[in-house]
Amino acid sequence: MLKKRDIKKIYAQAGHDLTVKLKNKEELNEQDEKEKENYRDHDYFVEILNSIDISNISTIEQHYKYLFLSLLTYQPPLRTSFYNTAKFLRAKDDNDKVNNFIWINRRGKLKVTIIVNRDKASNYKLYNMNKNLAFITIDNEKLGELINYSYEKYPREYLFELKNKAVSTTTLLNWLRSITGVDAINVDMMRSSYITWFHSHNHTLASKTKLSQQMRHSVDTAQRNYLKLVDVDPVEIENKNKSLQDQLILLQQKVKELTNKLNAYEKNDSDNEDDDKNDKLYKKRRSDVLYNLNKKGRSPNETTLNKYIIKYDDTKKLYY
Repeated sequence: MLKKRDIKKIYAQAGHDLTVKLKNKEELNEQDEKEKENYRDHDYFVEILNSIDISNISTIEQHYKYLFLSLLTYQPPLRTSFYNTAKFLRAKDDNDKVNNFIWINRRGKLKVTIIVNRDKASNYKLYNMNKNLAFITIDNEKLGELINYSYEKYPREYLFELKNKAVSTTTLLNWLRSITGVDAINVDMMRSSYITWFHSHNHTLASKTKLSQQMRHSVDTAQRNYLKLVDVDPVEIENKNKSLQDQLILLQQKVKELTNKLNAYEKNDSDNEDDDKNDKLYKKRRSDVLYNLNKKGRSPNETTLNKYIIKYDDTKKLYY
């Protein structure tokens, strides 16, 4: 029968062997199965943001989704805990050195600063000794303006809040998966994607060190845990880009169509007695429907066909 100390040695050795195995796997910089299925390159997220017209965002949750993805795409992503705890700071002197903050300085040129007072790295020697590393300037002008716009449009205490309470990490994760269309993506994958993209364009140790400090870990951690070797198929990338472009065109057309409908209804309310204008509007709408059916290949809607008295010519293969 094994003695207690012998059992402890067996478990200790097993734990050591597992640690070595995981470390060796990390050093290969290969993706696991979950990452292969849900990982997306940095440009994928840029394309999503470019396809969204912020002026068409009508709800606060839609706005938060756009803001969260922007923070993870245009700025070196931090850990999830920052985003669901950060508060807006009115003045630099209000920094209590305890909470996490977003500081918007409107004196002169707009400047937005991330202040990380509490996170996983707070007790690491580097970050504990150098408190200046708690201040991270947002250099991306577009993101800085978005954060300022967000606070002005939805004045609040927390960076992300609903009903006067900070949202949970689960809510943030659900928003990320919703706007990206990736079922199991998480913030670690976003950090990995950003690092892989950044390292492919910046090769000096100085630039990698600065990035690691902005993301609050070490260069070694970035290299070991986040930098990934991704199998790249040029044909697959080309097809993906074409697919995204097609989706963008369809979305833009849908926005245009909905905008036209909204304008038409508003015009009908104010000009209901003007038959001549209504007739022109009807013809314009009918023309737009025919264009979408014949040129854009849109699927016909029976109600729309009846409303605008549209028929199909089997010989010419056209709607008229």
